[in-house]
Amino acid sequence: MLASDLLVPPFLTLIVGLGLIATYTAGLKTGCWVIMLTFTMASHILTFDICFNVITGHATCTIVWGIVGMVISIVFTLPRTLKALSFLAILSFLSILSAVLLTIIGVAVESYPAGYNGTAVAWMVGAENVEFYRAFAAVTNIMENPQDYPKALCLLQFTATAFYTIAGALIYRLAGQYTQSPALGSTNEIIRKVGYGLAIVTIVIAGVINGQVATKYVFQGLFYGTKYYTSRRWFSTVLWVGIVVALWVIAWFIAESMPDFNDLLGLISRLFVSWFTYGISSISWFYDEIKERGWSFWRSSWKGCVLFVINVLIIVMSCTITGVGLYCNGRTLHEDLDMYNIHFPAPDEPDTANNYIRPAYMTTRYRVEYALKSHRRDNFIEWIKGLLAVPFVLHSQPRVNPSPAENGVAWKAPSADTRSRYAEVFHDIEELVDDHIAHAEQGTVDQSKLKLLVPSVGTFWTKLPLERAFLANEERRAISARRFVAPSFNDVRLTLNSAQLMALVDDLKLITFDGDVTLYNDGGALSPDNPVIPRLIALLRADIHVGILTAAGYEEKNGVKYRERIYGLLDAVAASDLTEEQKKRLILLGGESNYLLRYSSEAETGLEWVDEEEWQLDIMKALKDEDIHQFLDIAETVLRECIDMMRLPATILRKGKAVGMNPTPGKTLSREQLEEVVLAVQRTLMFAEVSQRIPFCAFNGGADVWVDIGDKRLGVVSLQTWLGGIHGRCTLHVGDQFLSLGHNDFKARLAATTVWIASPSETVEALDEYLELRRRASSCLGLT
Repeated sequence: MLASDLLVPPFLTLIVGLGLIATYTAGLKTGCWVIMLTFTMASHILTFDICFNVITGHATCTIVWGIVGMVISIVFTLPRTLKALSFLAILSFLSILSAVLLTIIGVAVESYPAGYNGTAVAWMVGAENVEFYRAFAAVTNIMENPQDYPKALCLLQFTATAFYTIAGALIYRLAGQYTQSPALGSTNEIIRKVGYGLAIVTIVIAGVINGQVATKYVFQGLFYGTKYYTSRRWFSTVLWVGIVVALWVIAWFIAESMPDFNDLLGLISRLFVSWFTYGISSISWFYDEIKERGWSFWRSSWKGCVLFVINVLIIVMSCTITGVGLYCNGRTLHEDLDMYNIHFPAPDEPDTANNYIRPAYMTTRYRVEYALKSHRRDNFIEWIKGLLAVPFVLHSQPRVNPSPAENGVAWKAPSADTRSRYAEVFHDIEELVDDHIAHAEQGTVDQSKLKLLVPSVGTFWTKLPLERAFLANEERRAISARRFVAPSFNDVRLTLNSAQLMALVDDLKLITFDGDVTLYNDGGALSPDNPVIPRLIALLRADIHVGILTAAGYEEKNGVKYRERIYGLLDAVAASDLTEEQKKRLILLGGESNYLLRYSSEAETGLEWVDEEEWQLDIMKALKDEDIHQFLDIAETVLRECIDMMRLPATILRKGKAVGMNPTPGKTLSREQLEEVVLAVQRTLMFAEVSQRIPFCAFNGGADVWVDIGDKRLGVVSLQTWLGGIHGRCTLHVGDQFLSLGHNDFKARLAATTVWIASPSETVEALDEYLELRRRASSCLGLT
């Protein structure tokens, strides 16, 4: 969450706040100096955000960490002399030294730096540390012996230049173009966390020193020559504290207005550092020369003429760096902000290519957060886990060293108490879901309590009887009887599944399934002995449409290839006592959303091709062949680059509306390799102009990687529309890949209710549960 999310226009804050500082300080140069220091303070708050997001795994909103960093910095800036910070400055030096050395070691021992995707990236950002003027006046003013300043300066510049040159050279040599900013992001997760832990001191203290200097400038500009300047009375102290708080609040707004650390770093460099390092020194030289020798000084000697030309060139260079740099920085900032505006279409929103979620390009700050959170966790489930952890800790711990008489009892959980506590949690969540649905119907979903608690929570198509679902799972799995293992991710996932099935007992009209890992093992088929087949036939007998949405794309209209995948089901349907109408409710949609076939007793393969004009959505009909070829060419190029750069044992397979990467026979690809390839493809396609006209899905298939035209949402919506306009609340999609945008079941949540399973056996269990619920409901109505 950024400051812009709080309805605060970032640059309006910048202009008003910093403009006031420049107005009430002693002149433009001093005002710019204070502004630059304030921007530098902002960079330390931003680094503090990144630091704690990494260490805690993004345990809370980024704005919270920014506020914590701001408060800590305010506290340490309150002393009015740098003497109080001298000891902490030593710790700060040791802190940054340890962090940098750890970073060098971290990138040295890794085979590839973090962020490696096999694609070269060209970029440039102004170096923030090219400066030789920092803190001159502020330091000499409070030094016991100002004559020692040259010695201190020489020592500082020698050690700092040597240290940063060696460190920078080593890190860039080892991490190359994948060096992130801050550089700790180039290491693996464990080293990142340790490194940021070591760097906390310097992140805070280095920012505080900038805050001290900026506050001194403002205080001096406002009160020099008055009784308040040297007074230690309460009113003078209040003035000092007020300036400290104001500067840090402005710095916080700047930090939270920037989507990326490099954006802020580049803005500081191009606005101020180039001038304080080069331009102002040349302007000062002109001022001194004109004052001493007049306007014709440059003609007095050849030396004066040469210096005149050099200083003019320096000023021109500073103007160029500022002008061109600000333009480039503005473009980058605009693109970065746009990349975070991911649009989730409403159920009734028109189908257009731009309406579909596209994986955002991740700049440094958000790449860290994404790696730690977005594609590895379901935030709603993790939040519920956290709520359940409290009653587990309070009520489910066994006694230590029970007496022999108690031993049998000690291992029996106080299940009644613990179960009731868990049930209360699910009851409260159930009410929050109801409130969320009510707000969504009124168009005020951002005001729902659940949305405030879990900002990433999506659409609920139905109410969820979570308390009843938990109690049902409790009967099956005795969750509250566990005394050493808290309610887990799977416990919550299965409870949510049960609640969704309970909500659909009377309304289900269409159920769709992913193929691999959902109906059969990865790369397998629906053989006659598959236990899911009689359950699917039972669904057909209940007049429910059954759709199989597979990523496999075969263009042959006779359906031979698809029959090889589901031959057991087709034969069972043919031999069943289902009516012809019920049999035709079996549908197969291949290539995610490209090829539709339905069961037919008259077809040789048991599958009849359905013409695209009958069922395809307008968005798919409008796709041009040249755009499809261009899009797949780009995807294929990236896949080949990944194979070459990562030395993967894989081959490329190109189809009419898909391109994929399969492991060579006898070889396997690791999950990390597959996810790296998926993210590399997504990132490249995100910037391809043709992808703005092509809805697509790039996903990790478990053993391979595929890029398809279309996606699961389009597939589900296509079937809903073709079958007469079935609503999302009457549709269920069963799949195994919901963890991220890189998993192809994820988008189905935008079109229908979903059940998240982990294996074909879980699919069987879920269908048994649903069919039993349906049988009980029918019995209650006297229908069976």
